[in-house]
Amino acid sequence: MNTSLRKEIKYVLSLEQALKLRRYLEQFLHKDENSGENGIYRIRSQYYDSMFDRDLQDNLDGVLEKRKIRIRIYDTSSETAKLEYKCKSGSDGVKKVITISRDEVVMMENGNYNFLSERDDELAIFLHQKMISGIYRPKVIIEYERVAFTYPVSNTRITFDYNVKKATSSIGILSDDLSFLPVGCGDRVVLEIKYNDFLIEPIERAVRDINMMMTANSKYSMSRL
Repeated sequence: MNTSLRKEIKYVLSLEQALKLRRYLEQFLHKDENSGENGIYRIRSQYYDSMFDRDLQDNLDGVLEKRKIRIRIYDTSSETAKLEYKCKSGSDGVKKVITISRDEVVMMENGNYNFLSERDDELAIFLHQKMISGIYRPKVIIEYERVAFTYPVSNTRITFDYNVKKATSSIGILSDDLSFLPVGCGDRVVLEIKYNDFLIEPIERAVRDINMMMTANSKYSMSRL
């Protein structure tokens, strides 16, 4: 299990604002090691929620403590996936991650979480109990293109997410045949800034100088509305 405690701030930018900020950051930040051609890579996530959408409602209602359970992949041919549990309080967030196999991804899509209880892992056992008691099921699959920058001080990471879209089916995250619909406006970019202790001055200044709209809405919430 991997755990990280982070500050996380989200903004919504226009394409023009995103391009301007990217050009500025490229002067002193590093491209993420996962970046492919043109510095872009694809992310696909499958979000789970309870029978009565408790996690979604907490997000929409502005509850301080927000939680999400999701499976994340970067390639449909990958032999493994990340099962992630995110808990956020204000701008402070914790993300815990365990690795699961393709077969276990399919088990989860079918509502079978028993393999989690068989692991000698605190997170796996917690998720098994939570998902069984809450009758969690896959609710939506989201895909987007990401450009990411990193900086070693304060473990800073800045991401630009483009072309956010949701699948017409909530199952089949490993499939190459999913159909998608756009989420929100296609000319908007989701900017996420994550860091541990403090934001370095050049980044803080750049964010302050660009007129952006801070948002508490997650991609999951936007895709369900």
